[in-house]
Amino acid sequence: MNNVEQVLRSGLATSHQLIAALCISQPTLPRRIRALAGAVLTLGKGKATRYAFYALRRGVAGERQFPLYRVERPGCRGIAGNAG
Repeated sequence: MNNVEQVLRSGLATSHQLIAALCISQPTLPRRIRALAGAVLTLGKGKATRYAFYALRRGVAGERQFPLYRVERPGCRGIAGNAG
Protein backbone atom coordinates (compact mmCIF):
# COMPACT_ATOMS: atom_id res chain seq x y z
CA MET A 1 0.00 0.00 0.00
CA ASN A 2 1.37 3.39 -0.82
CA ASN A 3 -0.57 5.95 1.18
CA VAL A 4 -2.02 6.51 4.64
CA GLU A 5 -5.61 6.48 3.41
CA GLN A 6 -5.25 3.05 1.81
CA VAL A 7 -3.72 1.57 4.98
CA LEU A 8 -6.35 3.10 7.29
CA ARG A 9 -9.29 2.00 5.13
CA SER A 10 -8.62 -1.50 6.48
CA GLY A 11 -9.01 -0.31 10.10
CA LEU A 12 -7.22 1.33 13.02
CA ALA A 13 -3.43 1.43 12.97
CA THR A 14 -0.62 2.50 15.25
CA SER A 15 2.18 4.76 14.06
CA HIS A 16 4.52 1.75 13.96
CA GLN A 17 2.07 -0.15 11.73
CA LEU A 18 1.71 2.84 9.39
CA ILE A 19 5.47 3.38 9.18
CA ALA A 20 6.06 -0.29 8.36
CA ALA A 21 3.23 -0.50 5.80
CA LEU A 22 4.29 2.69 4.03
CA CYS A 23 8.08 2.12 4.31
CA ILE A 24 8.60 5.68 5.57
CA SER A 25 10.53 7.26 8.44
CA GLN A 26 8.93 8.34 11.71
CA PRO A 27 9.31 12.10 10.93
CA THR A 28 7.51 11.59 7.59
CA LEU A 29 4.37 10.09 9.15
CA PRO A 30 2.98 13.32 10.71
CA ARG A 31 3.47 15.13 7.40
CA ARG A 32 1.53 12.41 5.55
CA ILE A 33 -1.27 12.56 8.14
CA ARG A 34 -1.47 16.38 7.96
CA ALA A 35 -1.64 16.17 4.17
CA LEU A 36 -4.99 14.37 4.44
CA ALA A 37 -6.51 17.60 5.81
CA GLY A 38 -8.68 16.22 8.60
CA ALA A 39 -9.56 12.84 7.11
CA VAL A 40 -7.56 11.00 9.77
CA LEU A 41 -8.99 10.64 13.26
CA THR A 42 -6.39 10.46 16.06
CA LEU A 43 -7.48 8.35 19.04
CA GLY A 44 -5.57 8.22 22.31
CA LYS A 45 -2.28 9.81 23.29
CA GLY A 46 1.37 8.85 23.39
CA LYS A 47 2.18 5.21 22.73
CA ALA A 48 -1.53 4.34 22.89
CA THR A 49 -2.32 6.54 19.85
CA ARG A 50 -4.27 4.88 17.06
CA TYR A 51 -5.21 6.39 13.72
CA ALA A 52 -8.40 5.85 11.74
CA PHE A 53 -9.61 7.10 8.36
CA TYR A 54 -13.04 8.62 8.03
CA ALA A 55 -14.76 10.23 5.10
CA LEU A 56 -16.69 12.94 6.93
CA ARG A 57 -17.39 15.62 4.36
CA ARG A 58 -20.52 17.48 5.46
CA GLY A 59 -20.10 17.16 9.20
CA VAL A 60 -22.64 16.03 11.76
CA ALA A 61 -25.61 18.30 12.49
CA GLY A 62 -23.81 21.06 10.60
CA GLU A 63 -20.73 20.88 12.83
CA ARG A 64 -17.33 20.11 11.29
CA GLN A 65 -15.77 19.25 14.69
CA PHE A 66 -17.27 17.28 17.53
CA PRO A 67 -16.06 15.10 20.43
CA LEU A 68 -16.07 11.35 19.93
CA TYR A 69 -16.78 9.17 22.98
CA ARG A 70 -16.32 5.48 23.72
CA VAL A 71 -18.09 3.36 26.33
CA GLU A 72 -15.45 1.94 28.66
CA ARG A 73 -17.82 -0.09 30.82
CA PRO A 74 -21.55 0.05 31.47
CA GLY A 75 -22.55 3.59 32.38
CA CYS A 76 -19.08 5.09 31.96
CA ARG A 77 -17.80 6.97 28.96
CA GLY A 78 -14.42 8.32 28.04
CA ILE A 79 -13.30 10.75 25.39
CA ALA A 80 -11.83 8.89 22.44
CA GLY A 81 -10.80 11.93 20.40
CA ASN A 82 -12.12 14.75 18.28
CA ALA A 83 -13.49 14.32 14.80
CA GLY A 84 -13.15 17.02 12.23
